[in-house]
Amino acid sequence: MRIYILRSAYTKSADFYSSVLLPKVSELFRNQPCFPWDSCLVCLVGTDLNGLIPAETTKALEALAQNDHLLVGVSNVFSQVSKFAEYFEQAREVLKFANRPKQTEPILYYLDHALYMMLDRIDDGKFLAQCYHPALQRLAAYDQKNGTDLLPTLNTYTMTGFNKTNTAKELYIHRNTVNYRIQQIEQLCGIDLSDEKLPFTLQLSFRLFSYCQEHPHDGA
Repeated sequence: MRIYILRSAYTKSADFYSSVLLPKVSELFRNQPCFPWDSCLVCLVGTDLNGLIPAETTKALEALAQNDHLLVGVSNVFSQVSKFAEYFEQAREVLKFANRPKQTEPILYYLDHALYMMLDRIDDGKFLAQCYHPALQRLAAYDQKNGTDLLPTLNTYTMTGFNKTNTAKELYIHRNTVNYRIQQIEQLCGIDLSDEKLPFTLQLSFRLFSYCQEHPHDGA
């Protein structure tokens, strides 16, 4: 099971959650306990062992969130009701990330944001800046100076698992353009993107880099 906490992106009265939202959500999560609580709606939702609910239910929830301007925080999967309070806090905690500038999805899963929660607990911005690959800062500076898009290209290439075809699709550019940019990146940064160790390093680096850009620390 998981805990889903739904709240409006805008200020709503308690009546909205009890009279308007509760009937809609109860229709989605049939026979699942849902109740209003402190300007939100809390649902205890049954899932499979991997924490999955039917795909059509997720799509319907996404549509509801879109239409009613809702934000949804989702806990990790758990099996003991006695741990409700712990996982309730997860769902409530992850909702805080809904207001981050680059957060666009209405449904936020705790595990997807666990890294950022850990980073929020680190006060040493200079230390964080030392933990991501130096290629990112180098490419950011190069792009700014030359009006190129090498950093976002590497980001997309990394997040697609170093797949050039998918990178081209994501960026709406020709695969040959991707090949050219990858060659530029390797030459400028002195890296070999065929290195099997790089995917994980760069995925982590981009998350750290993004966090540091959004949360500048003194001395970073």
